[in-house]
Amino acid sequence: MPLLPRVISQAACCSKALAQVTSRAKIALLGPLVPLSNPVRLAEELAMVDMLSGGRLIVLFLRGTPNEHQTYDTDAAATRAMTQEGIDLIVKAWTSDQPFAWDGAEYRFSTVAVWPKTVQTPHPPIFGSGNSDESVRFAAARRMGIAFSFAPPEVVRNWVKLYHAEAETAGWQPGPEHVIYRGIAYAAESDAKAFEDMGAFFGAKMAEQAQIQQKTLGGPPVVPLVLEPYFVGGPETLKGKMEALFMLGKNPRSSIRLLYKNDMDYGQTYYDEIGYDNLFALTSRKANVPIKLIKIEQQKIEYFKEWHP
Repeated sequence: MPLLPRVISQAACCSKALAQVTSRAKIALLGPLVPLSNPVRLAEELAMVDMLSGGRLIVLFLRGTPNEHQTYDTDAAATRAMTQEGIDLIVKAWTSDQPFAWDGAEYRFSTVAVWPKTVQTPHPPIFGSGNSDESVRFAAARRMGIAFSFAPPEVVRNWVKLYHAEAETAGWQPGPEHVIYRGIAYAAESDAKAFEDMGAFFGAKMAEQAQIQQKTLGGPPVVPLVLEPYFVGGPETLKGKMEALFMLGKNPRSSIRLLYKNDMDYGQTYYDEIGYDNLFALTSRKANVPIKLIKIEQQKIEYFKEWHP
């Protein structure tokens, strides 16, 4: 599952190109920064991606980090409200059959009429960032999926419970497709080898870059599970850690999906998905555990054609 850049013009361009060389792969934008975009333009760009891909788009809408807000001179205090109102506006633009006016606290448009419409109805699957109680409640109330990033399992457990409770209050029940955990992963033949490789390839580099960003740009914060990723180790260690996250919900087959990424080239970021039913098969290949996790060399579009023809 390819991860596209967070600046929407680049993401839309890249995803349209991917749509032409793949036929089954989901194209996941994880995700556009709503406060740094015109939400009507964003709705149109994403609808075009969904049309060109034949309905394969998935979107995680994000608020962004302090350094990104500072780069665009955006009022950081307003970005939560801008993100939430922008999502509501985008969804209405996708689902309305007639032009409409929008007069909100953050956005005002005299006429909104998005073309083309999305292929998926009522709209593509959308996710919100779940790294706060307020964000979890917002997503559950709107029947959105939720994505947790780099948080420790005990914190995610509480958010998953809150998400299910709020969804029940809103009159619906999330399925396995609605809850995602994103994290950095690296697998090797043994725990020792995995940590040795991590340090050699990007451990020190990530720490250095994170400190530079925090000191010079105001963020993002240094998160322990970024500097010391959760999914690192040999087959049995990874299997145990993945099982622990699967078990956070009421049923491991319906509670959470895992997206992992490999940043070994620091800048080449790709996500793929592990489901509960294929967890044991993937983590039982010993030295080839799984090959998509330990692939370190430069990855191009051909990579996705190979795995998702």
